Amino acid sequence: MENVSYNIQTRYGKFRLKFTVAFDRNTRIPQSFMINIGSTTKQCVQLNVPTRHTKKTDAGLIWVEADEECSLEQYIQKGLARHMTLLGISLAREINPALKTISFKDTSSFPCALPNDTIQRVPMKAFHIAFHGATWYEYYFGAKLQRNHAQYEELKKDLYDPQSKPERYNFINNELQDALDPLYESSATWYEFFQKISDKYGKKKCGVVYPWLTHAMSDIFKGNAYDNSNWYIDLNENRDKLPRILYAMEDIPKLRGGRRTTFKKRRARRFTSSRTHMFPHIRIIQGWNYLKFLSRSDDN
Repeated sequence: MENVSYNIQTRYGKFRLKFTVAFDRNTRIPQSFMINIGSTTKQCVQLNVPTRHTKKTDAGLIWVEADEECSLEQYIQKGLARHMTLLGISLAREINPALKTISFKDTSSFPCALPNDTIQRVPMKAFHIAFHGATWYEYYFGAKLQRNHAQYEELKKDLYDPQSKPERYNFINNELQDALDPLYESSATWYEFFQKISDKYGKKKCGVVYPWLTHAMSDIFKGNAYDNSNWYIDLNENRDKLPRILYAMEDIPKLRGGRRTTFKKRRARRFTSSRTHMFPHIRIIQGWNYLKFLSRSDDN
């Protein structure tokens, strides 16, 4: 293994780029490059790319981090996570121009503010399907399931089918039930309902759907077909979604007076768990003060 790091400049700013090269033990020919993109303290995007010498045409997207510095949800509009992922794919294609696919497990999560004044990491997949009609990777990069993608697409149509939306739904908490019933009853489809939640509650929408979204998605998809974690991105099929990112690289200068970070530091927030969680204990949820939570401004 051999490591080398650079500063890499794009139109979004300056990032820290780290390459880890794996060599064949006998020939010492490079077999793969591990690409890490982020700041001096955080690796936000990681890909494992086989060299062209191996004749392999599939790279692995190991992760797109979702914490305070690299949060997917935080940058859905700003596009930073998407930009870093596209940068990683651009570098991967330069390392191995013969690449055809990028494979990955969609286990991404993001921090969600809850009515009990804690932050919980929740799965991005169900959340993004509900509010955007596709997973984050599907929406931005054209990702597909490695198995049963046609079935998934067919089941997803129920988001827009009035007949698939029950007349009433249990939102677990009485205060939340009173707040959501008017929106639910005035919506013809699940997707219309989610859009009304987004329009009314803005940044608090995660806390609003947290108690019941997993169960609703299971009902919509007739089980957990949407929750399959094995996906891939076809590079040729999705050329329009995968523009090459222009960049300039420079050696890292020696630092004086301590370490510098590329990203702006943010106030530390308390997380209840390092694991993702979307199956809250019903009795606990029933005791949450949603009236107070929903009355707060989005800035709080």
